[in-house]
Amino acid sequence: MGGTLAASARRAALALRTLVPGPVEGQLIDAWRRMQGEAAERYAQALSGYLPERIRRTVGLQSDRISDRLHQIDLAQPGASRMGQRAPRPV
Repeated sequence: MGGTLAASARRAALALRTLVPGPVEGQLIDAWRRMQGEAAERYAQALSGYLPERIRRTVGLQSDRISDRLHQIDLAQPGASRMGQRAPRPV
């Protein structure tokens, strides 16, 4: 899966939360939204600097996928924060 140690720890904690019975769906979705939002910010930061064109296309594609996931989360949670709105990509 890759990523930082902190991201791995958050994924593990999120996986453990799914095992707990009870009304945790909202908490899980909020945690997922935060993780996707953090990833989107990092991709945007990477895209704001110099990248070779091939790398820029790959990073841009991943950034678009993350934005799409955030949009799907927002559609599934009416009234949720609008963190998932796609920001314009630098050219």
